[in-house]
Amino acid sequence: MDSALAGFDDSAEIALPGTLPWGGTYKGANGYKEMVGKLRSLLDEFRPSPQAFIEDGDQVVVPIDVQGRITAGHEFGWRAIWLYRISDGKIVRGELFVDTAQAIADTVATTGQ
Repeated sequence: MDSALAGFDDSAEIALPGTLPWGGTYKGANGYKEMVGKLRSLLDEFRPSPQAFIEDGDQVVVPIDVQGRITAGHEFGWRAIWLYRISDGKIVRGELFVDTAQAIADTVATTGQ
């Protein structure tokens, strides 16, 4: 957790689609830990695999393949894109773009949560 947080500004915001069970806007280190806690409560395995890091000024786009297994045992896989805004070498905002219908079908529908 500490190594993940090292790249974030103390007041960074992480924004995930509110339609996801772990969605919302999280602020700072405590917010990041809360987001990870929600994700872990639904998933036994979570394996994001970045495909590229595309820099454009103070923004970095990271397309990722995500594989994993929910707590009920169902395997899933989907693609997503992270958009990060950087300031002074630290992430000040991260925003996730994902097919929320697929993500919900893969996690919530099969667990009944």
